[in-house]
Amino acid sequence: NGGGRCDGYIAEWDVSSISDSAVISDVTWSYSIGSSSNPINCDVYAVTNKISTSTASTLFTDMRDGSQYVSNDSYCTGGTGSTTIDLGSTADSDLQSDLTGDDLFGIGQTFNAWTRDGTNRNIHTFTSSQLTVEYTAPVVTSAPTNLAGADASTSAINLSWTAPSTASASIPAV
Repeated sequence: NGGGRCDGYIAEWDVSSISDSAVISDVTWSYSIGSSSNPINCDVYAVTNKISTSTASTLFTDMRDGSQYVSNDSYCTGGTGSTTIDLGSTADSDLQSDLTGDDLFGIGQTFNAWTRDGTNRNIHTFTSSQLTVEYTAPVVTSAPTNLAGADASTSAINLSWTAPSTASASIPAV
């Protein structure tokens, strides 16, 4: 059989702390490798199945069949140390969609070639793994004007106002 084996890596982050209305501008992945063995170029794919509830077989397939964020890149051949990778505009769009979905963002890293050549190829230890998301928080550009109250009683008050223009707002004004 050719022997050898290749390892993959899957990570998932909870992004629920980012507002559903935020506008994602960049997604990067930073990690440190403590040790590696015969690494070759890598790919990074979207992982869409929830790690905590999926089988190993499902995740093994998922880490190589989603949207491809990085293709045949040499970033993982450098041995040990820290690396930061821009996951690209597809990851930015996918994370934007995840904000209104399950609030989880996952990636799978695999070696680019899965040909059995008799050589074990793996990255043994990730000593850290971090997702960095750059985004613009939603803002309303102006407040209501002409606020007036009338017909006040002990249990109710009638209010009227002019709503601000929403043409330049990231989210509709209230």
